Amino acid sequence: MVAAAAATSILSLYGSPAFAASHAGGAAKDSPGVLSGNSLQVPVDVPVNACGDSVDVVAALNPAFGNSCAGGTDVHKHGQHGQHGQHGQHRQTKQMKEQDMTTDTTSGSQAPRLLCFGAHPDDCEFKSAGLTALWTRAGGQARFVALTDGSAGHHELAGEPLVRRRRAEAAAGAKAVGADSVILDNTDGMLLPTLENRLRVIREIRVFQPDVIACPRVNDYHPDHRYTGLIVQDACYLLKVPNIAPLVPVPDRDPVVLFMSDRFTRPDPLRPDLVVGIDAVLEDKVAATGAHESQVLEWLPWIGGYAREMPADDAGKRAHAAGRIRAAARDEASRFRAALLDRYGAEGGAAVGHAEAYEVSEYGAPLTTEAAAALFPF
Repeated sequence: MVAAAAATSILSLYGSPAFAASHAGGAAKDSPGVLSGNSLQVPVDVPVNACGDSVDVVAALNPAFGNSCAGGTDVHKHGQHGQHGQHGQHRQTKQMKEQDMTTDTTSGSQAPRLLCFGAHPDDCEFKSAGLTALWTRAGGQARFVALTDGSAGHHELAGEPLVRRRRAEAAAGAKAVGADSVILDNTDGMLLPTLENRLRVIREIRVFQPDVIACPRVNDYHPDHRYTGLIVQDACYLLKVPNIAPLVPVPDRDPVVLFMSDRFTRPDPLRPDLVVGIDAVLEDKVAATGAHESQVLEWLPWIGGYAREMPADDAGKRAHAAGRIRAAARDEASRFRAALLDRYGAEGGAAVGHAEAYEVSEYGAPLTTEAAAALFPF
């Protein structure tokens, strides 16, 4: 056995939330564990990530198995960074010795939690930064999880230099809307809906204990996007099965699962079950998405064929990228105007200039009128 000292602290991120209801309480009660006091004991063949102020038991309690320490920690807590870590190694764990333990890796806060899954380090910002900013402003907690490392998303950079850059961008983007960032170590462009990835997503969900999950739909142009949606869907029922990933306790409820907006129509177009106006947090979304400069200033103009439209100076490029982000949110409001009128009333709905839209998945909890009012009081 190897013993490692682990700093233990509780970080209170928010005061009394503005949400009408919260159900996020949970603990790994009566479960097998490895923590005792301020020490952590694990078998010698269980990989341990030590990043910043955290010590993670890989593939056991913490789903950071295979995650990258982006910007210094597996999970960015509002920009607190330490030493850069290494990619996790895929190992099988042996039976863990039981210790007396009650632990909640999400710091015990009762604030409602939003967990967004994207295929790449910028996907959550593009699709859900507005909702996330509204969520955290209302007192909730939020986390962005990228299932791949972003290593293919550039026409000039590649490998570890690009991965490091995208980790830092993801940390800044999440911070801009009050969220954490987690990046798994799957190679960009090569994501597959394997059993291993399903278990990793199950662990991510169980550890964070979200009230709401957002993810892509399974009909999309990019295989990484499709498989991210499929992996999350496959994880939804198994969240409640104790013998699946047994070292991580099952949640006491099903989260609401939202599909992020897209424009694909086969087999079906997006059904706008939830459309939120984001005018109040538009610039937060612009800042979060704009933090991914390798994408919005370089890669996307190149792959999208509009590089010649970009100004030559950096300030002009950033302004151009910000304009595109605002235009996309404005287009969502126009596209789903009927849903906005239904949600906010004739006057309020007509006044919304920028929006994000979501479809409720049948694989999660139903979004009843009461649940919608409690979870999305904005």
